[in-house]
Parts: sequence; structure tokens; C-alpha cells
Amino acid sequence: MIRSVLKGQKLITEGLCRVVRHPIYTLTLRAIAFASRMTLDRFWIFVLSVVYLLFGVPVEERRLVKEFGKPYLEYKMQAPAVIPKMALIGEKSKDNKLH
Repeated sequence: MIRSVLKGQKLITEGLCRVVRHPIYTLTLRAIAFASRMTLDRFWIFVLSVVYLLFGVPVEERRLVKEFGKPYLEYKMQAPAVIPKMALIGEKSKDNKLH
């Protein structure tokens, strides 16, 4: 989870961030969930990761809104937090925004 945005850092909304706002969380959950063998310890890591994200993502989102303001609020309207909408994957309009 981020503590603060570095000075001069810009909001990235391209690439994987175009599909979800937190791609690292998405890819981590996917890697655990789709492991070749779902062992009991991997299952609990997955469950605990989901629980962490249920609390951690809203905290991080508040910080990002505070740091970036209106651009982040607009971005929140375009891309889901962690679970991508299948209709958005591969979809790109002329102005590079999601619809």
C-alpha cells in the first residue's frame, strides 16, 4: 500500500492501468488463484489477500484521491479497482479512454 505519492509523479492510466486501477493486486490474486495446484496454504494466502484488499484498497484510494484530486476521481469512473470488466479488456477508443 502506498504511503504517499512522490513529488512530480503523474497518474498512470495506460497499459494495465487502463483495465484496472491496481494491476499488481490483480496479477497477484490471479497468480495465487490459478496456480497449478491449489494447496491449503495457497488457499489461505488467497483468502487473507482478499480480506486485506477489502480494507487496504479503500485506504489507498482515499490517499490517491487526496494526492491527484479530480483526475483520479475521473479515472475511478473509467477503470474498476481490482477485478477487470471483461468488456474493457482490449477495448480502446480514439481518445484512449474507456467507455
